[in-house]
Amino acid sequence: MKKTVSVCITAYNEEFYIEETVLNILEFLKNLRLDYEIVIVNDGSQDNTGKIIKNLSKKDRRVRVVEHKVNMGVARTIIDGIKNARKEYFTYIPGDNQFSLENFKDYFKEIEKYDLLIGYIKNPKVRRIYRRIGSSLFVFFVRLFFNIKVKYTNGLNLIRRELLDGLKLESVGHTISSEIIIKILKFRNVRYKNIGFELLPKFPDTSTAFRIGSILNSFIFILSLWFKIYILKKRY
Repeated sequence: MKKTVSVCITAYNEEFYIEETVLNILEFLKNLRLDYEIVIVNDGSQDNTGKIIKNLSKKDRRVRVVEHKVNMGVARTIIDGIKNARKEYFTYIPGDNQFSLENFKDYFKEIEKYDLLIGYIKNPKVRRIYRRIGSSLFVFFVRLFFNIKVKYTNGLNLIRRELLDGLKLESVGHTISSEIIIKILKFRNVRYKNIGFELLPKFPDTSTAFRIGSILNSFIFILSLWFKIYILKKRY
């Protein structure tokens, strides 16, 4: 049976990258035997991102656009991508064209055997050292607190769509990807695998996820989730 996949692209002020990102994904997916759709969630962009993606959706019926009138953050963007996804598998990528799609071919070779493929960065040195250290510490605590064998939680992931049905997501920021993986592994019966992908160089190498406030909020959220699961015995 032909596999189907929804690709959610998160976009906030990505006028310089978004068209190339979408066209690259379309070209990549056309070469695979897949039924696919692209759901672009425009998170209240104030530049020309909205205009660009509307034009792309007019040219290809498999491209759909979800609009936020105001910026609501990456968590809400991914959640709305999930709500609008119609295919069997779901993945989400940023609109800045930093993920290498070449490695994504390996995901679809494994798609028959697993419900969840969790991406980890094969070339971490493409990022600055402070980002590598921060990511390593965060993953260490996720593994320690939740007893799950993951190498990374905020990368290129491929998820069987039905695993997300009814999954209550509470993140408001960049912890959304970690939250999804933690809750699926703790509360769903899944076959999963850690799988490598490469990042493309990005200049400048900056991210709102690595601002001091975001880092503190991420650790606070993880502690809060641990407390809910292990102390309050909440189930998701």
